Amino acid sequence: MLPATTPGTEFHVSQEPQGPKFKSNRRILCTTWGEEAENKLPVYVAEQVPHIRVEACDTWKFYLRTIDSTKDGHAIPLIDDLAAIPLTLWAHEHGYSRLQRNLLGT
Repeated sequence: MLPATTPGTEFHVSQEPQGPKFKSNRRILCTTWGEEAENKLPVYVAEQVPHIRVEACDTWKFYLRTIDSTKDGHAIPLIDDLAAIPLTLWAHEHGYSRLQRNLLGT
């Protein structure tokens, strides 16, 4: 597995007229318990399936598997998730647990 490096991008949110305005550089957040430290939120990508990502949290040892349709426009998330069982095995070998199982229970 290779770590995917994605630098943070700045975005702005505003409402008109006179709504709240704020600026943030945060791109990722642990969906389990809200970890925000980017150095504890690695993203792994296998060379064989670059459109499937393992987004992990080193603090709570949970992970999400995501399908990046910008890298494979023909990806079908449900099928690709089932086909990515080797990534599940890799994650378990590295101490991560998945929050929600797929149709096969992995």
